[in-house]
Amino acid sequence: MIELCGGYKLDCLQDYSPDDVAVMKVEIERFRTLSEALGALR
Repeated sequence: MIELCGGYKLDCLQDYSPDDVAVMKVEIERFRTLSEALGALR
């Protein structure tokens, strides 16, 4: 299960192709890194 920003969860990853899931995971990690960087600026 992948938890997204705002608490939304993708719990049906079988509905997506493995390539799409891989892209989503990369994007989620990128957003997490950005969010942490922005939080450090506060």
